[in-house]
Amino acid sequence: MEPKPTTLRDRLLAHVEPAPDRLARYRLEVQTMIERHEATLRRQKWYAAGVWVFVVLLATTFLVLGATRGGAPDWFWPVMTALMLLVGAAVELIKYFLNRFRVEVLKEIKGLDIQVRELKAQLQDGSRSTG
Repeated sequence: MEPKPTTLRDRLLAHVEPAPDRLARYRLEVQTMIERHEATLRRQKWYAAGVWVFVVLLATTFLVLGATRGGAPDWFWPVMTALMLLVGAAVELIKYFLNRFRVEVLKEIKGLDIQVRELKAQLQDGSRSTG
């Protein structure tokens, strides 16, 4: 019977041997990275909310000023400016939501990665003690 050729994935997984001190350091680095991402996310949340409130107030002012004008050409530019500002503020909100989902997915993936590394370390410790 012919031996099965090892895939690149199998060779890479066999190459990475978790050590207890490296695992603890990796867990700490992941926690630091996630805290840094969450702090950035909080700043982005306040920035996006501030931009949205400012633009809504400014757009309301433009729309009120445009409504007080008499003819059609006089109200066109304030209304268009208000709409463009609202689109820009909506883009900032969408960026915030996308970044929030990205950080949530990153936390889940890193949590699973740490669990896999811990299980692999436990399996190696169990095989060393029995072998």
